[in-house]
Amino acid sequence: MESQPYQKLLKFFCIGSTKTGKSALIQKFTDNTFNPNYSATIGVEFKKKNLSLHDTTYKLQIWDSAGQERYMSLLSSHLKGADCVFIFYNPSDRASFDKLADWVKFVRSSSNTSNKVVVVENVFEDEVRNVGKKEAFDMVTTYELPLVSVNVKTGTNVDVLFSNSISYIEGNEVTWADIEERKNIASDIEDINVPIIVTEPVTTSESKDYDNLFKLLLVGNATTGKSSILYRFCDDIFSENYISTIGVDFKIKTLEIKNKIVKLQIWDTAGQERFRTITSSYYRGANCIFVTYSANDRESFESIDKWIKEIETFSSVNTRVALLENVFRSTDRKVAEHEGQELANNYNIQFFRVNAKSGDQIETPFIRMSEILINPSSSDHSAITGNQLAPEKVKKEEKKSETKTHSKNEEFLVKVLLIGDYCTGKSSILLRYSDDMFSESYIATIGVDFRIKIIEVNTNTIKLQMWDTSGQERFKTITSSYYKGAHCIMIVYETSNRESFLNLGNWIEEVEKYSTKDVIKCLVEHEKSDKTREVESFEGEDFARRNNLLFFKVDAKKNEGLNQLFENSAIKVVETLLCKKRE
Repeated sequence: MESQPYQKLLKFFCIGSTKTGKSALIQKFTDNTFNPNYSATIGVEFKKKNLSLHDTTYKLQIWDSAGQERYMSLLSSHLKGADCVFIFYNPSDRASFDKLADWVKFVRSSSNTSNKVVVVENVFEDEVRNVGKKEAFDMVTTYELPLVSVNVKTGTNVDVLFSNSISYIEGNEVTWADIEERKNIASDIEDINVPIIVTEPVTTSESKDYDNLFKLLLVGNATTGKSSILYRFCDDIFSENYISTIGVDFKIKTLEIKNKIVKLQIWDTAGQERFRTITSSYYRGANCIFVTYSANDRESFESIDKWIKEIETFSSVNTRVALLENVFRSTDRKVAEHEGQELANNYNIQFFRVNAKSGDQIETPFIRMSEILINPSSSDHSAITGNQLAPEKVKKEEKKSETKTHSKNEEFLVKVLLIGDYCTGKSSILLRYSDDMFSESYIATIGVDFRIKIIEVNTNTIKLQMWDTSGQERFKTITSSYYKGAHCIMIVYETSNRESFLNLGNWIEEVEKYSTKDVIKCLVEHEKSDKTREVESFEGEDFARRNNLLFFKVDAKKNEGLNQLFENSAIKVVETLLCKKRE
């Protein structure tokens, strides 16, 4: 939902060590306010601002990130799509400057090569400078990056930083702030230990300003008013001009509930099918998911079962689920009032009715679910575990069935890992098998991705947790950690890429080094029938035989051989697990 029109959307990402003033700069730029008592950012947050420059109106989406080590894995996923990355340091904090090189390497390995990177020196007044200007300029010159010095308290160069960065993104010539200083610092005279002129000190606080932090997720079809609900609850605003959410958006709201300060991180997701792979990754770690439908849109109500299945597949154990009805127009109902409550009862979940337009009852679902998260015993409804969200009627039938077949049917969780050089089609294999989707457009996997699929094989229910890993060298340290606990490892090569076949020996060494001795190992020949073969079929079979690997041939584009690959591998894993049980 947007209150102002814009012509271009740009994503800025602020990164760097803790206590370098990333949050303070964003607050100064977007709201022109300064608060000396800042708390450390938890994970990621962002704010928006429209800016007109060169006859173009830009919407800037400015992301603030945690500098703590424990949030690094979260940061890499949010760097995707950034047009410009600001890397911060504090000249009075030597450690933050010493880590700049690591941050530069992290950004370059985690984001695309087309984004711009700017180093931001955030001057904290009333503190002694421990990093000289010459040293700073020498460092950024090494990495061929611009350096801008700002003061978040006074606002010096803050607006200039963003306007120059927009010009930088657009490919225009830029005269950066402090560029004259760069020319004048030719001598070895250092300005280390020179006090920075003061009025009031900037202070940041690592102490938490809340008792509970909860991640809430709004899911449901497009045009059900998820964004309207989010903005009405967080900012008490409503707009008739609806713009579909692109991917995901989120806001922060802090409440006081039963003498506790509760910080809510509320995520608004796109309902369109094309964003499903993006939004599903945000289910992980959610404390509560609101399945939203519009009382004026029958199709959105009938899609609830589909969304519930998504939640079962992708969300964490013990995630709370609630059904949320948004009533835009009470005179034009397509879903009867009793239907929502009945469906919620059927799934044994909470039901809420709100009106984002009028604001009626808008706080109730968020407050009530927060109360339940604080004190789970205050609810008659359970959190989800496994298939707990299945309708009551289905559950009863399953219980009867269980009684009859309990001795024969067993459930297994099987972790499958796909490895191999990049551009061998691992992602294509995974998406074709899990979602029956195929795209000619290749996007290299960043780090790792995964899908879940439940299959029935030989009266056994097998939940396949399938991990797709990056084949690029720079992600090796990330992907190698995912070998742990894998039941089956599939090494993929591509028939039109001779090098991917020649590198199989390296991947075998990786498997031997990081996996368990009883892991099932498969060699997967991925044929792209529209490309010339560089690897003969017998070569793959021979390699598999010599290295004691199962051998499979697949074609993701034609959807050939995939069922055999995953089902036969799963059978081998189950056989191994059953043998272990008997031992």
